[in-house]
Amino acid sequence: MIKTIAIDVDGVLADIHTVWLERYNDDWEDSITVDDIKSWGIHYYVRCGYRIYDYLYDKNLYQSVLPIQNSFECISQLREMGYHIIY
Repeated sequence: MIKTIAIDVDGVLADIHTVWLERYNDDWEDSITVDDIKSWGIHYYVRCGYRIYDYLYDKNLYQSVLPIQNSFECISQLREMGYHIIY
């Protein structure tokens, strides 16, 4: 029987937060970093509140997103171990 692992992409495989916060900081003249976010609700840490999530609708956002270090290697190892990976 093949075991399946579901893996989130944002913040696990792809560093969406760096690009997301760069765009927010440029627009809102702020200086929030990933290290400033201490819980799930990023809207608590930014000046624009829930409008922070509007950035995620930008179809160009992911063009600048980089993979998290070693994430692809880890996925490859899981596949070699026989796991089916879904994202």
